[in-house]
Amino acid sequence: MAQRAWNEGYFPELSRPPTPQEFVAALDDTYRGVGRRFRPDDEAEIQAFEGARDQRLAVERSRQDGAPLADDMGQPATYDDMIANTPPATAYDDWNNAVVSKVGNIRVDKLDTPQEIGQALKIADNSASDFFDGHTDARARGKLKKAVFDLHQSAERMYHCVLLVCTFYTPHVHNLAFLRTQAERLDMRLVDAWPRERREDRARFEKLKEAYVKARYSKHYRITEEELQWLSGCVEELGRAVHAICSERIAELEARAGQNPPLAPV
Repeated sequence: MAQRAWNEGYFPELSRPPTPQEFVAALDDTYRGVGRRFRPDDEAEIQAFEGARDQRLAVERSRQDGAPLADDMGQPATYDDMIANTPPATAYDDWNNAVVSKVGNIRVDKLDTPQEIGQALKIADNSASDFFDGHTDARARGKLKKAVFDLHQSAERMYHCVLLVCTFYTPHVHNLAFLRTQAERLDMRLVDAWPRERREDRARFEKLKEAYVKARYSKHYRITEEELQWLSGCVEELGRAVHAICSERIAELEARAGQNPPLAPV
């Protein structure tokens, strides 16, 4: 066995196989964890192991000392950053034409006149108001997860409404952050509805975004009355901006329709 260990390279300092005494002494050192012997070919693996061990020990020391385990090197995202990194609405669509022509219960391809667009606005406005009223009622009864879900639905319908009225198109998604980005490209008044300079404010909006799924299905999702009050105020401000923008857009379409009356039938 001593001969084989020497042949494998465990005794590189010897020009001959180790004696039985030398071999037993090496085994004893290995057993006690001192002077352990390795093959030269194993050096890279040994260094990797020792590096990982030193890193683990450093983490344990930091934890015991109460020091942070990582340094936050990030920078707060700006509105321009979000716009620059947001794909177009069409990137989310893989539907056929028959599906795209309908958004909820509204046939988008049938909205040919300002009056029909105004009716669509009224339907969407009523839907958003119903969900906001549901949010208010749920808050009064202490059902905060139901309240934040209804608030999400109210905001979602407002964004669908303004996109539909201003562009005749709205993507079939529930991602509130995506809808917000698409809508804010249309009018800066929508940006003012959501303070986002503080991390706390951005975190509250993120909670509202997550409410579509987590408020219904996650037992770990939590929302406070204070957070709901803040979000509710933002959604109310959003509603005022959406109503103003859509009303102006419909008035513009009505004016254009008046300038271009339909041709008389031949």
